[in-house]
Amino acid sequence: MPVTAPGAAPVIAMSGVAVGYDDRPAVRDIDFRLESGEVVALVGPNGSGKTTLVRGILGLARVLEGEVELFGVPADRFAERNRIGYVPQRHTVGGAIPSTVTEVVGSGRLPRHRLLSRLGAADREAVSRAIASVGLTDQRAASVSTLSGGQQRRVLIARALAADPEVLIMDEPTAGIDPESHANLVRTLAGLVRRGLTMLVVTHQVTPLLPILTRVVAMDAGRIVHDGPAPAAGPGGAEPVAVPDHDPGHDQDHTPTPPFGRPGDRVSAPAPGWLGEPGTST
Repeated sequence: MPVTAPGAAPVIAMSGVAVGYDDRPAVRDIDFRLESGEVVALVGPNGSGKTTLVRGILGLARVLEGEVELFGVPADRFAERNRIGYVPQRHTVGGAIPSTVTEVVGSGRLPRHRLLSRLGAADREAVSRAIASVGLTDQRAASVSTLSGGQQRRVLIARALAADPEVLIMDEPTAGIDPESHANLVRTLAGLVRRGLTMLVVTHQVTPLLPILTRVVAMDAGRIVHDGPAPAAGPGGAEPVAVPDHDPGHDQDHTPTPPFGRPGDRVSAPAPGWLGEPGTST
């Protein structure tokens, strides 16, 4: 897994940023940096702007003011989308056509390929590594529809990891899953952190992630209201940043994710946004 060299530009740098829809800002006055090796939790109540901020980073929502840079490159000129993995908030994985774990994870290799190119041996090896990294090797041939919610969430993480990204952006990865799956998922994330992966995690549940967090950034009413070191984990540690008690559902501006591709499928043009969600050609 790639690790950005010390002294390199921040993974994400935002200065005076406003992001919105139809020229109406939903978040504003955003100054934010994510450095290589950091694990940052982005917290706040539903509707506070967390997802809009992430969508602005990914080019899926319009940046109305300010500057966004990715690895030191203005976001509107950033072309190496395989360097950033994205795990959307989903409670199920699948589509009209049943897909196996390997097929879903294999779609994560598509950002590394040119239009109409096919996946090869190196891609299959990368897919196997990604599946192993989330502890699902024994389920690689299983239909994703037969997996638990926690296992499906790990499939989405493996899909993002298949492109060998340097940073992983996750939207509510622990929401809506049972306690056992929750614990397994946190262990998976801890393993990725030990391997040097940089992370930005949108979450309502900070406490389980405290052992791996370096910073907590809190949003409210479309603005960042706190940005500081993560509190200590474990008995006697500092209390996490206070967040209003909302159900861990998704923010109002979440949108559905397009269907997944399959290994060997031809690659279609990506959806709007520098990251996009490559699908399959018809």
